[in-house]
Amino acid sequence: MDLKDATLKDIVSTRLDLVEAIEAGEHLPQSVVEIQQDAQGRGYELRKEKMVDINGVVVSSRVENYTYTKDGVLDTITRKEHDGDEGTLNKETQVKYEPGKKPVVTDVF
Repeated sequence: MDLKDATLKDIVSTRLDLVEAIEAGEHLPQSVVEIQQDAQGRGYELRKEKMVDINGVVVSSRVENYTYTKDGVLDTITRKEHDGDEGTLNKETQVKYEPGKKPVVTDVF
């Protein structure tokens, strides 16, 4: 069935599995967060998020890396946005923080 042209009644009657997946929240972003320290004692946090369609196919993903100073102050955020499951890189942005100054945003790609 081509879902683009289907009515709600068509979907419910022929693809009950999709309706159940939506009700169960399976179409919501899938997120993973890792928090660690590097060898110099600086903390970093890695966040990965995947957007899936109602068929469970990953349509886009985002990876964010937060780095902190030894004192626990946010230093840099690097964000990468991809097609699919970390496929083609669409955009990379870096945000640099310095105490008492506005954050500096750089589009890397």
